[in-house]
Order: sequence, then C-alpha cells, then structure tokens
Amino acid sequence: MVRETRLSSEAWGIYLVALLLFTFGIWDQQPQGFDGRWALFLQEMFRHGASLFPTTYGQPYPDYPGTATFFSYLFAQAFGAPNHLANILPTALASAGVLALLYRLLAPSGRTWALLAVLLTALTSQLLDKSRSVCLDQMVSLLCLGTFYLLHSGEQLGSRLRLWAVLPLLVLAFAIRGPLGLVEVCGVACTYWLLGDSRTREARLTLIKRVLAYGVSGLLLLAGCWWLLMQLAYLAGGEDFVRQVYNMQVVGRLDESGEPFYFYFQLALYRYFPVVPLALATLWVLRRQWSQRHVNPQLRLVLRLGACGLMILLGLSVPHFKRAYYILPMVPMFAAVAAYGLLTARGW
Repeated sequence: MVRETRLSSEAWGIYLVALLLFTFGIWDQQPQGFDGRWALFLQEMFRHGASLFPTTYGQPYPDYPGTATFFSYLFAQAFGAPNHLANILPTALASAGVLALLYRLLAPSGRTWALLAVLLTALTSQLLDKSRSVCLDQMVSLLCLGTFYLLHSGEQLGSRLRLWAVLPLLVLAFAIRGPLGLVEVCGVACTYWLLGDSRTREARLTLIKRVLAYGVSGLLLLAGCWWLLMQLAYLAGGEDFVRQVYNMQVVGRLDESGEPFYFYFQLALYRYFPVVPLALATLWVLRRQWSQRHVNPQLRLVLRLGACGLMILLGLSVPHFKRAYYILPMVPMFAAVAAYGLLTARGW
C-alpha cells in the first residue's frame, strides 16, 4: 500500500513537471501555422457561445466535432480571454497525462524502466512540438494509453469494472477526434487481448471472446456515435453540412491520393527518432522469446505495448491521406518498448 501511494505521488510529480514544460512561456504567444485555425475557432466560440461544431466566420466547420474547442472555451472563460494558453491547455494536460500514466503503468515492473520510457517519450520531437500546440491526436494518445492501463490493471486486480470502463473512453475518443479516434482506441483494446496468456484451450477461448466483445462493442458504439453526429450536423447546418461532415471525416480520410505506405516509416528517422527505430529493433530481437510471454509477465507487457504501437503505425499507414501527427498515440507505447530494449540489450 505504501509503495502504491509512493508511485502515485511520483506520477503526479511527473505530471506537474511535464505540464510546466508544455505550457511555460505560452501565455502571450501568438498562434503559429495550423494553430491559427484553432485560435479562430476559440475566438468565435468565446464570442458567440458553445456550439456543436467549431465555426469560421459564423459557418460550422465539418472536420472536427466541437468538443476540443469547447474544452479550450472553458479555460478561456476562466482566464477571461481566448488567449493561446487557453487554446493549447487541453492538449498540454493530455500530454502531461500521457507521461504520468506511462510512469504509473511501468513503475510496478521497474522504476528505471518507467523513467527512461517517460524521458524517451518527452524527448520525441514530434510529441514535444504538438504538446505545445493544439493537437487532437495527443488527446487520443491519452485515451489509448488509458485504455491499455485500465485493461492491464483490471486484469492484474481481477476488476471487471476497469475492464469495461474502457467503453466510455471509446465514446470520448469519438467526441474529440471523430471515427478515427474511436477506431484507434478500440484497436488498442482488441490488440491487448490478442496477446494474452493462451497456454490452455480455455484461456484461448476467453481471449477470443474478449477480442470479439470489444470489437463488436466498438463497432456498435461507432455506428451509434456516427448516427448521433449526423443528427447534430443536420441541426448545425442542414443536409449540405451533413455531406461535408461525411466527406471530411470519412471519405477524406480514405482518399486514394496522398502519401505512400512508407510515409510514417520515413518520419521515424527524424520526427519520431529514436523511439520508433529502437522499438522496432527491440521487437525484432524479442521474436526469439515469443514463447516465454506466457510465463514472463514483464515480457508479455512489453509485447502487448509493442503490438498496440504496431497496430497504430501499420493501420494508419494503409490510408493514403496521412499527417505526421496522426501516429502520436503510438509514441508512449513504443517508448516503453525502446526503453526495455536499451536496459536489457546486454543480455542479448
């Protein structure tokens, strides 16, 4: 009990330090580049009140639900002005939460491993840059890691509540990022169970049932959330706006023109360096120990993290429409694998 309290206190310490890192000096900054769009969203919501979708010059914008802008709007109300800090604070809070939760996940297996994983995550240039701007994918990153943590801790503690507490996270991911967010979080849940302890036939059947349960639940939630989004889009802008939302959030994401399959692997050599190369190298070496995952809980944890990271990397490599920040949710997972590889390299 004392150790758990200590680990929680250390995680909160990491959270506060990270939050300071991600927000220091931002109060008076002017938004740059892509953040200018979000500044306009916030200014209009601050001026006209909360809305279902962000607006530009009074017209609803179809690419995102209004959830993230509403979070910034709440901070702007508290600050009394729609400044840049209010705009990026939801992302900064999520990024700090990723580091704290990663530490809390790994620390019971080794504090050195946890601290090194946190350091590798924080020093990933793409993550650090997006943590000091508006980035919905960084919020999804917290939900993906939160899903993994709930499943892992729920399995360890035998808590059915934690196992099914994942489902509200799927809905929240949709509310923030649309269909892409829900699919990523659901993919993490399904991938987690695919690499469970399957030594016996009964255990394998249990894992298959859980994969199907989360997969079907995710599909039903996706259908329900999409139906609700279409109804809200109709209320916000009529039939024309419904078509715009569909084109932007579905057709646009699956566009046949865009970047090649290996686009994200190229980014691994600079924006996601050294986390992704180290993680992939570690997973390649660990293929020799695949059979030991049933009797080695730490190895099973590493392989599950690696598999979830790979699921995000490979899954988002299939659509041609790509953005560098789409794969941010894989960073803490791959950072944990990379840190494990660095600490155990001598034994290989």
